[in-house]
Amino acid sequence: MVPSEAVSTKSALVAVVVVAAVAVGGVTVLAESGETGAAVEQVPAGVDTVVRLDMTVTGDGATRLRAVAGGMLLPDDGAGNASAVLRNRTGVDPGPATELVMFSTTDGATTNTSYVGAILHTDAGTDAAVAGVQDATDSGYVRQRVDGQRVYAPTNRSGYWIGVLGDGELVVGTRPAVTDAVAVAAGNGDRVGGPLRTAYDGARDGTVQFATTSPAILLPPEADSVTNVQLYRDLRAVGGAYYLDGRRTGVEAELRATSPNNARSVAEATNGSAAVLRNSLDNESAVEAVDAVEIDRRGSTVTLSYEAPIETFERVVRYIYGVELS
Repeated sequence: MVPSEAVSTKSALVAVVVVAAVAVGGVTVLAESGETGAAVEQVPAGVDTVVRLDMTVTGDGATRLRAVAGGMLLPDDGAGNASAVLRNRTGVDPGPATELVMFSTTDGATTNTSYVGAILHTDAGTDAAVAGVQDATDSGYVRQRVDGQRVYAPTNRSGYWIGVLGDGELVVGTRPAVTDAVAVAAGNGDRVGGPLRTAYDGARDGTVQFATTSPAILLPPEADSVTNVQLYRDLRAVGGAYYLDGRRTGVEAELRATSPNNARSVAEATNGSAAVLRNSLDNESAVEAVDAVEIDRRGSTVTLSYEAPIETFERVVRYIYGVELS
């Protein structure tokens, strides 16, 4: 996610990056994206978190995404799909957009505000998309060349940097994130790889897909009261997906440990924390959700999964977010 300290239009990007959070065993598991697309190939090496949103979700699917987010992360702007939400919130008309990939680095358990970026692929004209971002940031821009690619530098500190990666392909974010992505597109920089890419590629297909090599960012502040949080901080990586399947919605996360023994400890801690969490809940839907979570260990990977009818999933997410249930 793009923090407010880093860019002036944080809410614009947050609006189209849906994060479905489900508290499982004392750990808040963030769910994100679908099959690997071309945009992730342009993410630079050295990042530790990647989130991809399938922008082709339309109609009823978009309505259900808003429902799952409790009306907080994907505002209902009267739009029929995620691309329209992006247009309404940013001024960018992405046309038949295909995907949005966000990437960042972290400082311990928080996002590094100086290194965040988002890559947008769209069939709209490159110049029109650039102009839309410029209008939305309330900043003037100076056109430059970096690694032979067009880059637009904001004339005030609150604006996004904008880089052109290809026809209809933009990167928007802080200066180092944008210039690194431009270098990848120009063939002068390395793309994301290693444990982060392995976790991302290993996640199931979905509407939103994610991976991080900084699992501490997924832990709620109160996690240490119900589990051994160091086990989760020591994970090699975490990857997962939020998906829609007919009238059902699911979230799946793979916790990748450094060894089978460590994975066994994570699975045992998660099962134990789930029992503690269940006894502390005062909401029937949330209790049923904890009971329905499946925890499976194979080798060095522990998989957490939860699937439910869309209405049930919505109630659970609203409870987690602290939104009053009707």
